[in-house]
Amino acid sequence: MTVFTKDQLPSDGSSEWSLRAKAFLVVCSHRMWRGGPRSILQITATAFVLLMLFYFVPLQLDDRYQHILNWSAPESATSGGDLRIVVFGSQDLMGSAPDAKHTYTSWPEHLCKQLKCHSVLSFVPPIESQPGLTSNSIYGTEIRALEMFNEQANITEKPALDNFYIPEQYPVPTKTPDLGAQVQRFLTMSPKIPPRETLWVFTFGTWETWNMASLPRETGERLIDASVADIFTQVELLYRKSLNPKSPAFSDFWSNFTKEEIKALTHPDPANKPDERKMESFRVVIPQLFDITLAPGWQNRPLPSHPHSRGVQLRNAAHLNQRWNDQVSRQMEFWRRKGDSKPEGIEEEGIDTASSIPTMSSLLRYLPESLQPQEKNNTGEAANDDFIYAPYPRRLGFQTTLAKSVLDAMMEEEMQRSGLRDSKGRGSRPANDVMRFLDVWTPCISNARAVTGVSTSQPSQECEVPNDHLFYDEFTFGERAREELAKQTSDQIRQYLFAS
Repeated sequence: MTVFTKDQLPSDGSSEWSLRAKAFLVVCSHRMWRGGPRSILQITATAFVLLMLFYFVPLQLDDRYQHILNWSAPESATSGGDLRIVVFGSQDLMGSAPDAKHTYTSWPEHLCKQLKCHSVLSFVPPIESQPGLTSNSIYGTEIRALEMFNEQANITEKPALDNFYIPEQYPVPTKTPDLGAQVQRFLTMSPKIPPRETLWVFTFGTWETWNMASLPRETGERLIDASVADIFTQVELLYRKSLNPKSPAFSDFWSNFTKEEIKALTHPDPANKPDERKMESFRVVIPQLFDITLAPGWQNRPLPSHPHSRGVQLRNAAHLNQRWNDQVSRQMEFWRRKGDSKPEGIEEEGIDTASSIPTMSSLLRYLPESLQPQEKNNTGEAANDDFIYAPYPRRLGFQTTLAKSVLDAMMEEEMQRSGLRDSKGRGSRPANDVMRFLDVWTPCISNARAVTGVSTSQPSQECEVPNDHLFYDEFTFGERAREELAKQTSDQIRQYLFAS
């Protein structure tokens, strides 16, 4: 694994470009001095080739995107070509967020290794930053309305209306980019050589339940629903952008395809349609949300003002956690049913016809007649509004079921301690099992997160055997758990999104 950052450029002030240029000039001067006119022609041709290489091969990554990690892998989860993983999210319990010093491997990095992907782009804020939300505006609007209501409420007669503590203990994380900001940051990247396929991962929800458990349940439910809907609004935006070859969201699925492969994937006969997982697809993964009330950090949740209580908030959080998972499942199914239908707003992308795109024009002759470009009329426009050069990518996605695996691990340890077993074999898992932990409640180190109301002291010394603990800190699973959850996710991805 290699992390490329601006720190890897020469430290003496010179850039790799200048060093290459100097070396080139030295070679040129010697060749010209000794070789005469023939050498001049050779050097001119060499210069042209080198300039093309300098132009097409980037020497460093954009300073704003330093969570770009690359692995050299001979093959990916697909049957050839490279796979890119793009992650948007917040600092969840699964360990999706990187730490500033990169002392541990994040969950997306483990996932990339399991899938043998070419690269992973993570826009998840560092773990040291204030925990992020799906939409700062959705939550912020509710908090402002609550503050206005508080100013007019008579809390002397009705103490239950005293919600002044909420904006203080659960403020809007304005300094942490939400999903919309992360997506826009990604879309402003300079397009590089596109991957063959992209896996889109979204890891929000943890801090929605943490914050919104303090609100009246009906309000929390409404905000949860709006936040999940916002995720799929952004998913559809990325889907639309992925159709534009000039966008960083684009994946060049059809590159290096043979005539036979193209005909097999575009067969017009419904009876001979290939497995949809083999077709060009826009693939989305959203991990199932683990109940934050079971994390060690919940015990340090700030005390609300009287008559509110942690007990009520605990019930709210458990309810909102389930509602989040239900809404993601419902919205995912609704989104998948769109299949390969034309996305709204595609006209705004200004995408030209396929015949004007060099990488696609050579493929047109291989397509079935039903998918061939339509003739243009006298106005120069396609005669058919449904003009397509190939079907739009299929919408494929699923919600992982990792939460159950963690709950089973916690239950296993409790049953082991009590000497109990059940008919499903729980309580008899061997000590060397990958999801067997000797301590499922105590974190290996104390928390150092920037969570309002929760201790932000420097982390304590690391425990002697970190892998014995399910939790590394108060809000993050340990390395062994992250690696195993990534493996389980990769198995599900291969089953639901990629055909072997």
